[in-house]
Amino acid sequence: MKHEKTHSLVGMREIHPDHRVFGGKNGIHFIRVKGDLSERAIAHARLLRKELHQGAIPALIKKNEWLIRTGPGLVKYAPVQDAIVAFYTRVVIPLLDRQSPAHVKAALKKISEESGIPYKDMRETLFQADGLMVLVKLSLSKHFLSEWIPGGFPACTSGVALKSATQGGKLLACRNFDYLIVGPWERFPTVVFNEPTESGSIPFVSLTSAGVQSGGVTSINHEGITLFAHAHFANRVSLRGQSVVSIGDEVITHSKTLGQAIDIFKKKSPCANWAFVVSSGKENQAAVVEVSPGKVRVREPQNEILAHSNFFHDPELHRAESLLCGSYCEDLEARYGRMKQVLHENLGKLTPQILAKTLSEHRDFFSGQERVFGNTVSVVTTVKSAVFEPESLRFWMAHRSESPVGLGGYLKVDMDRFWKQDAETLEDSTEILPGYQSEAPGFTEGVRHYREAYRSYHMDCDQPDFKEKTLENVKKAIEAYPSDGHLWLQAGYLAFKLKKFTEAEGFFAGTLNHHFSPHVAQVRDLYLARCFDLRGARKMALELYQSHPRIQEPKLRRAFKKGLKRPYRAAEVEKIVLDMQFPDTFQY
Repeated sequence: MKHEKTHSLVGMREIHPDHRVFGGKNGIHFIRVKGDLSERAIAHARLLRKELHQGAIPALIKKNEWLIRTGPGLVKYAPVQDAIVAFYTRVVIPLLDRQSPAHVKAALKKISEESGIPYKDMRETLFQADGLMVLVKLSLSKHFLSEWIPGGFPACTSGVALKSATQGGKLLACRNFDYLIVGPWERFPTVVFNEPTESGSIPFVSLTSAGVQSGGVTSINHEGITLFAHAHFANRVSLRGQSVVSIGDEVITHSKTLGQAIDIFKKKSPCANWAFVVSSGKENQAAVVEVSPGKVRVREPQNEILAHSNFFHDPELHRAESLLCGSYCEDLEARYGRMKQVLHENLGKLTPQILAKTLSEHRDFFSGQERVFGNTVSVVTTVKSAVFEPESLRFWMAHRSESPVGLGGYLKVDMDRFWKQDAETLEDSTEILPGYQSEAPGFTEGVRHYREAYRSYHMDCDQPDFKEKTLENVKKAIEAYPSDGHLWLQAGYLAFKLKKFTEAEGFFAGTLNHHFSPHVAQVRDLYLARCFDLRGARKMALELYQSHPRIQEPKLRRAFKKGLKRPYRAAEVEKIVLDMQFPDTFQY
């Protein structure tokens, strides 16, 4: 290891001539590492050893296993769970690991040795996202775990404005990283200044969480190339492909131009489905590179702007994407639509401030209503958010210690000052951009309670009463911010899942005067009709089942037709799958 430095935000203490820590409760950790990939990995693990063990890594190791063990139907039985977990850990992960480049595996082993975490566990962190996509693919198979969906989906939003679209005449790129590891991830936000020594490598900065080696997920290199990865769920997966982290790292460390980045994507086949939003500040160029096993498509800016969420725009790739539920699709469209709308409406006057406020916005794109969750750019899983001005080698990173991180401010980071000057100058260079500010009483408290509900459901799902705790937190969110009808619906779904049918009916009936999208209203009516069925009010149930003759979403249409044929039965509750990100359920 050749050189290491670390500091967080304010107030310095020195622990070694080459290792400096700037104290600051809940501040951002900045570390500087130099060497080959293994040396940099060791430095990262050593500098943030304590944070590594208390942060995202332990949750990433077990996350997919937890998702498997909370599945419905046959998956609720321990022997079935054990069999799926064994297949995932002993077949899927080793196959993905086999495809990793030798230097990536070597670096992972060094982190394992330095941290004391077994290699087999560390590799599960590397493949967590790709492994989740493989699980979703298997769940949608007609022959294996039919219609079981594990839940917990990444949902990111990005935007790029070319020079002529900005007020300062410099390209701007922005990105929300939305991930299901809520709590551990944003607890230790980390900016890693990488100085790779391998031949032809380019210095770069990655925005991550303590201990997580993810340079190719959200990053900017010294040539002014930015790279943002987006997860997609489709029916194409390949256990012979490479992980998103491996491909992204190759791009960010070897691309001086946008063309070079695209060439690397064309040579590296992924194991799952991803899109990469890439921009080049020097060239004033940008593209979305959509990749699937064996296929690469490139989308360029239109009218000097580019936006992306988590659905493919290429027709062929889009046809292969999975329909998880109607509200999931609406959410993807809403985040993309809002980002594109802001970029278009502010052509020629876009600033980092405008983009920061857009990333942190909690307005429903379709209705204009302020919401805690659902159809908003900022979401409960937004654990990282940043605005980049790559030509100037600077960015603004959200530093709130709880998701959604954009509800706090965005700290300015000047990359050259970090690399070329003493760390003591950091305090002089700090600048904060404001995030989204709500004037509605109870909004912030409602967001906080809903975040705890999400954490109860996704982070504490190994606890026997996690669903009950989730419902209690959603009730607190409603009490704090009752105007968001999406909260009432989520409480209704949870109560229904817990077989508290009278309570569920109360939540659903309480939303009849709220404004929803047509699809969300249809889902509400489906569950309200089922509540009527379960208390013997078949006539009232039939009226609701018959009230929506034209339903677009196939799974929802089948559920309504089934309700018309016979009354709903309480035992069927086991089939319902919740996720807490959307005002809907994955299975009905």
